[in-house]
Amino acid sequence: MAQTMPDVMAAATEDVGLDAVQGQQLLRQIMLVMLPLFILVRINKYYPFAAYLFRGLIKTVTPPTVALAALTDAKISTREDGTVEDFQIPANANLSFRQQEIQFDEIFELPFIDSLAELCLIGAATLTAPFITSAFNLLTRKDMLDLSAVSLLCLILIIDCIRILYTMLRSVGRDELMMTMAVGFFVFATTMVVWLAMGHQFTLSLDDEYFELQEHLRSSLSTTSTHTSKLRLPSIRFVKLATCMFGGFLAGSVLLAAMREARCHRAVLRNYAGNRLVTIAQYISVTLPLLIFLTYLQPLQPFLAKLLASLSLNGPSAILACRLLLLAFLTLCKLVLLRPQMQMYLNVAYERASGLFSPSSESSEETDNSSSKQLRTARKRNTKKAPPKTAKISAGSVQRTVENIWQYAAVVMLQLMLPTVLFTALGWSIALRGGLASLFDPSLATEPRSLSWAYADIVLCWWSATWFALTAGCGSMLQSIQSNE
Repeated sequence: MAQTMPDVMAAATEDVGLDAVQGQQLLRQIMLVMLPLFILVRINKYYPFAAYLFRGLIKTVTPPTVALAALTDAKISTREDGTVEDFQIPANANLSFRQQEIQFDEIFELPFIDSLAELCLIGAATLTAPFITSAFNLLTRKDMLDLSAVSLLCLILIIDCIRILYTMLRSVGRDELMMTMAVGFFVFATTMVVWLAMGHQFTLSLDDEYFELQEHLRSSLSTTSTHTSKLRLPSIRFVKLATCMFGGFLAGSVLLAAMREARCHRAVLRNYAGNRLVTIAQYISVTLPLLIFLTYLQPLQPFLAKLLASLSLNGPSAILACRLLLLAFLTLCKLVLLRPQMQMYLNVAYERASGLFSPSSESSEETDNSSSKQLRTARKRNTKKAPPKTAKISAGSVQRTVENIWQYAAVVMLQLMLPTVLFTALGWSIALRGGLASLFDPSLATEPRSLSWAYADIVLCWWSATWFALTAGCGSMLQSIQSNE
């Protein structure tokens, strides 16, 4: 017994030291995740990120009741609570719609502005965390490419996007909900058929990585008192079915965002025809998801290998580098287009409100200092069919037309940002789970991938194809509707 005591003590000391090292690594990972969040929370307290998205944009001010009452000779009735009852004004009234820059205090009263602020905060932390982590690793003489802790932020960002999409989906009407359910079921069925029947046509795999995860868990449990027979993981078919169901839900949730993207695409091309940077960025942002999807097709791999070899990019990691570069370009183009697209939406309030009146009010509107070429073009388009001189319109409808569009501004900003944020989060997940290291060390490209890397790769391939199909379909639908009109 005395002879075995040192061995027991040594084994116990070794276990304690191992647990201490693992605990230290865990605390270090948590610190690296929380540090950028802490810094950005402090910055966001004094310089809100969500507010700066609207800074410099022009909105149409809701006309006050006093200004509308001055356009009619009828008696204005007042309720007991002091509010004015709705009244009629002439459709040919001379009404000027005032425009001004958006103020900070107006932004924080919008619905869903808290979700937008949270998305901006987590997104900024996800983008900056790799640089902070790399600097910390450099100072502590650790591996600079050890960015596994940042992948947790990517997962949090993706979960937050799904939560926001679900919250927005709950607030839509019945017709929109039925449409999203139909699209979601169609995408679910299509994804399942393509994955099962044509999975060999893609450079994607999940079976081997899932099997390796099971073996790793069994080997870990074999060192404990838990028997490996108690390990009950779902089969790979159930994982694929759950992934397809998740894809159907996500496709249905972003349907309204795809329709918004298609409308903004047409508006930007029409009103920014003279701006080459915006026009080129608009076309590139539409085609890049398709190009990302094509990099996953197995028949195109020899062509891509030859094309990248001509650019002095060789090895298994060349296509991965090309894919990540396309994602970076897509994010850059979306950042360029975000404010023009948002301004096109805010101009809708001026267009619709001006379309309620006859062209006789244009003379006074031309004196508005904030009128732009795009608004004057929209005014001419909306006043082609002028109402009769004896027509009346509701003053409340004029106010609601302008105010409802402004109250929906934060939702539109989320619709424009969420697809790009999902692209960026998936790209970071692939890079941080081993893709970035394989770019700097080509020998790592031949090693087995982790399950999280393989799963993020599959979701990115599906998301690229689905988003391109949704935006292209919505654009074709809007084109056919305009042609019929």
